[in-house]
Amino acid sequence: MTTDALAARVRAAAVATGAGVEVAHALEDVPGAVARVARRGDMVITLGAGSITTAPEAILAALGGVS
Repeated sequence: MTTDALAARVRAAAVATGAGVEVAHALEDVPGAVARVARRGDMVITLGAGSITTAPEAILAALGGVS
């Protein structure tokens, strides 16, 4: 299954809740994608192995939480 196919299935399942789906095809796109959809009070969880460990600091920076 491709990333876009998975996103389409999640979107279809989320219709009832009004939840959105944002796809980031590359690791460097993750901070911007999170910054577009995250709102005050949201919890952002990253999960993976390897280079994903760089994402939390970049996400915080994109959200304006760190410089």
